[in-house]
Amino acid sequence: MADGRTLYKIPIYRMGNSNNWMTLPVLATSDESFRVQTGYNALDFKDEDIKPNAEGKYIINIEKINLGQSCGDIKEFEMPREVMESRKERRRLNALEKIQFL
Repeated sequence: MADGRTLYKIPIYRMGNSNNWMTLPVLATSDESFRVQTGYNALDFKDEDIKPNAEGKYIINIEKINLGQSCGDIKEFEMPREVMESRKERRRLNALEKIQFL
């Protein structure tokens, strides 16, 4: 069953010769932050701290989560631009809604 807070799934490794991947979920903890979590560790990020690089990509360092060698030593992943822009737009709309009710 899918978690409604899942923003993205980081592909870690392919399972056998199938097209199925072991993934690591990126979960929204609020409209302003998200978490990458394993059974042992978690990293929390604030959207405002994540800036696009020169190519416009949102590269997020997850080296501190220490996935181990069995996961190919993944140290970072690219959060889809659409996810980050959608979250930014949702925060903008929420702020406008709060202003209307003041």
